[in-house]
Amino acid sequence: MHEVSTSHFHNEEMTGSGRAPLSSRAAQTLDGTMNEDNEAHFPPDTKNVALLMEVGRPRFSICSIVNRPAQYAEMVKSFQAGGFTAAAGCEYLYLDNSSGNRYEPYSGYNQFLRMARGEYVILCHQDVFLIEDGFDRLNEVIEELNTLDPDWGLFGNSGGIWACGMAIRIRDSFGDNQRVGGPFPRKCHSLDENFMVVRANANLALSRDLKGFHLYGTELCLVAAALGHQPYVVDFYLYHAGEAKKGTTYDLIRSAMIEKYSRRSAMRMVKSPCSDMVFAPGVMLARLANTTLGLIIIRLVNRIFWSPPTPAKEISLEMRHFRRAPTPR
Repeated sequence: MHEVSTSHFHNEEMTGSGRAPLSSRAAQTLDGTMNEDNEAHFPPDTKNVALLMEVGRPRFSICSIVNRPAQYAEMVKSFQAGGFTAAAGCEYLYLDNSSGNRYEPYSGYNQFLRMARGEYVILCHQDVFLIEDGFDRLNEVIEELNTLDPDWGLFGNSGGIWACGMAIRIRDSFGDNQRVGGPFPRKCHSLDENFMVVRANANLALSRDLKGFHLYGTELCLVAAALGHQPYVVDFYLYHAGEAKKGTTYDLIRSAMIEKYSRRSAMRMVKSPCSDMVFAPGVMLARLANTTLGLIIIRLVNRIFWSPPTPAKEISLEMRHFRRAPTPR
């Protein structure tokens, strides 16, 4: 397995949570010894995971897949000038594609999300540069979202907000100082991948069975929504120097994503240890299917037309994935 590398473009020393040194009491907890509050209740050589997660943790992990190290160095320089320094609680992580595309975002960003220590994980391209907004402004955005929606999952500077609409706050090849679809923050259902900030404790990840360099921001939003976290477009203004090109693989990835999520949206039955549940594309249909009469009809159809699959198969209403309900004895 390839390791995520800590950026060598800075060598400032991290202290504490990135903002203050560890207290002796917290350091003892990290070492496994108990403090005075819980020494009497918990055995030695055990650790309080809540303290492990918070004490000594960076504020931001800034993560990029890099194929142009010189450009990445300029990006890091821009962020450090904007206040994203080790002393302020930031770490820089990268995956090295300078010798070829060894990493792509679906698997690579999962490495970042797994390895990053920050409270917030910034997933950004190597060609984004700060203009005016920096460390303080990003913290303001986070505090605003924490007040508005304590369960937010991720945010970016551009994304889809309805069937034919976009919210955009960026400078790029399409124009300077773009401000579309506000006021911000604005709920969205997809994000452009040039700059995304993920809340670490939202526990987001990307699919194992999707690969490539497109639509991973959209999938992160879909995963966040499935886990109960809302994505947002926010007012954090920066410059994205890259060109917006779909490339030859875009349509392939788009088709794969449509197929994957269409399967997941299909009507299916799941037998839990205590009950049967029917998941359906639509709340009203699901409610009808899960009534006593609905379940009786579904089980009856199952018994008449379909044999049970092997235990490893997913239970589905696609005519071939039913599991026969057990016969009472």
